[in-house]
Amino acid sequence: MNKKSFLFKIIGLLLVLISFFLNVYNLLRIVAILFGILLLTIGLLLFQKRKGLKIVLVPILLLIFMYAIDYGCVYFLGRVPIFVYENRTDNTFATYDSLLYRVYDCNGNTILDWLYKKSYVCDFPLEVKEINAFLDSGNNNYHKYRSKFVTIKGKVSEVFGNEYISLQAYEQKENNLGGELIFNKNVTLKIKNNQGNLKLYGNYEIYDNVLVTGRIYKKENNEIIMYDAKIETLNNFSEFSINVIEEKSCKNKRKELTKVGDYQYYSECLDEVFVKYDEDTIYDVILALETKKLSFEKWVGDIVPEENEEKELYKFDTYNLLKCKNTNTILIGNKKLKLNSNFCET
Repeated sequence: MNKKSFLFKIIGLLLVLISFFLNVYNLLRIVAILFGILLLTIGLLLFQKRKGLKIVLVPILLLIFMYAIDYGCVYFLGRVPIFVYENRTDNTFATYDSLLYRVYDCNGNTILDWLYKKSYVCDFPLEVKEINAFLDSGNNNYHKYRSKFVTIKGKVSEVFGNEYISLQAYEQKENNLGGELIFNKNVTLKIKNNQGNLKLYGNYEIYDNVLVTGRIYKKENNEIIMYDAKIETLNNFSEFSINVIEEKSCKNKRKELTKVGDYQYYSECLDEVFVKYDEDTIYDVILALETKKLSFEKWVGDIVPEENEEKELYKFDTYNLLKCKNTNTILIGNKKLKLNSNFCET
């Protein structure tokens, strides 16, 4: 064996071994392994008279072989890959993106994602960014976090079937019992169900507080698109209060609210009825009932009613609730609503 050929092979092999030995992401690793492949190719072909297609085929085959070994080290040993590009969000999380796969690095725990099929897989959120602040500098944040994963806290402004939900910056009116929100429609964060593994319709409603962790994918006009998302609901719907606004002039005209399951709901002498879960999570009673955030049983809790053979009257601080026993029809009224109401007779 020619000494020069042998030297090229040894140096090339050493560069390849050093690249695999290191277990950190570093561009020098890929430079070293590519240079090693070049030296191995020179060592294998330098003194061959008929090189022909070998000049092209040998480095390609060596590259494929090294790529396969690199993938095997990730799959079997959980090592940091070489043939990837790092997208690091912070010191606890990064993804290593390759041609056919990516690796989630969850604070040192690597999880392989073949063909980019998985949504965010780590069991912890990233540094939380409020939707108002994130969208206030939407264009800058898009360029800053493009292709990276971020965690954003906000309120759902739209649910479109099972295709996507949207978050928008919002402002809540002060001193408003209904907690009315005004969404800023100038810029939208759209969370697409690109993997098809999210159950959006029926799980999320407008005004829900959510924590979303996903990859900033692209920007279309005034929409920032997020892919590969994991969504968590932040609301605690077990604790709530019912707030009412009385009509200025009550004419005892009953309004039909909604029918949910076996229960039919009406209101009387009340302009509006709201369910308040916390300072910025307030729903109209119809929405709360129809989305099963509120039920009659949760509503009355352990309150002992006044009752007769036909009716039950539940008394609260600012309103009363009358239930017809035979029909499960419910009337929400002001404090003047009494057990002797003729509501169940109509």
